[in-house]
Amino acid sequence: MNSLEDEADLFIPLRHRDLIGRLITDLQLSDPERELYKLLCQKLVAVFHVQHVAALIELEDLYSPLDPDGEAIDLTPDRPEERDQNVEAVLARLTSLLQAAHYENLTEDALKEAIEVGGEWNVRLDIDFSIFDRLLVFARGYRRVKLSRRLWYRFYREETVEFPEFQRLVMAFRLKPSKRLDPSLKTDVLYLKVFKNIPESELEVLLPGSQVRFSLFDRGKILLPTLSGAALLIYKIVQGALAVTLITIVAIWQWLVLIAVLTGYLVRSFLSYLGTKNKYQLGLTRNLYLKNLDNNSGVIYRVFNEAEEQELCETLLAYSMFYLGASRGPLSELELRERVEAFLKDSLGRSLGFDVHDALGKLIKLGLVEIVGQEHWQVTSLSEAPKVLVRKWDQIFSRSQGFWRQSRETGPCPSS
Repeated sequence: MNSLEDEADLFIPLRHRDLIGRLITDLQLSDPERELYKLLCQKLVAVFHVQHVAALIELEDLYSPLDPDGEAIDLTPDRPEERDQNVEAVLARLTSLLQAAHYENLTEDALKEAIEVGGEWNVRLDIDFSIFDRLLVFARGYRRVKLSRRLWYRFYREETVEFPEFQRLVMAFRLKPSKRLDPSLKTDVLYLKVFKNIPESELEVLLPGSQVRFSLFDRGKILLPTLSGAALLIYKIVQGALAVTLITIVAIWQWLVLIAVLTGYLVRSFLSYLGTKNKYQLGLTRNLYLKNLDNNSGVIYRVFNEAEEQELCETLLAYSMFYLGASRGPLSELELRERVEAFLKDSLGRSLGFDVHDALGKLIKLGLVEIVGQEHWQVTSLSEAPKVLVRKWDQIFSRSQGFWRQSRETGPCPSS
């Protein structure tokens, strides 16, 4: 159902240190070139880290008054309009970070469709989207996994089914006042959460304000024993009560017993309902406990790290492919993309996509590539590239914004 299933996976599941080690091994470099290449990698790591740290500090300042877990006392007057502006600013920059880390936005229609599918636990939840003032959901790593389950209408025979799931899922939401919400949830803050290995059909479990909707089978387990037992009991007691005079003490006693037992059945039915509900809630809670990776400000640090790693790996791959193999001449975008994807497939054993336009944009901003001829590109030589980055160093330090904030609409950029 999700468009992510049809898109190439652009996420590179490598740490930059491991990638550098593999590239040094695979590139055909002389000893002097190898030392220059290592120097270039060191400077690229430093450049990307500095620009992301500068952006992180600014985002921390924006998010601090919106953090549900914040302990610092805010001495500035609370102005609702400024708080609203901060929420939008944080969401805009978080969106750019998530895109740089190759997350895709899930629309509300996609969420609603997933909710209709139901969950692995055979639990349906009632979701009210009107309780959200803002809701953004991003996912990465769409894949299908095999799970075993037993269903009552298949006589509890074990069967293996495929479930689509997301390897990573990030949620950002702000709530409106609502009776559906737990009193501990605040409406003047911005909640951030990140999860791992979330089945597409269980997205509803992650949303606040959800309420359990029992299946027909569960309703039957509660209602049928109660109704049948109550009917049988009424029949037996009424039959016994009518066998004697209605005005006798025995009859009055039997009617009191009838009322007491019926009350007991109602209490038992209610307790059975609570027990079934608590069983589902416990299962959902355990599920979330194991799959929750970070919350609130921790999400920002995690996503910054992921974005930095992805952008650094993309830049290293794009530059290094010009030195892969015997030919070191200019490459077109198509040739560069094919080289990177072939290298990743050989290294990881599976096919991945590569956003060559975005990677070239990073090299352009760093001054490490230029266009030659017709739609071909050539990188700065290994002897000159470290010098170029040294000249860029002061510029990067003096800028208050990281490269990643520049919009894709303005053309190639070092990070989105």
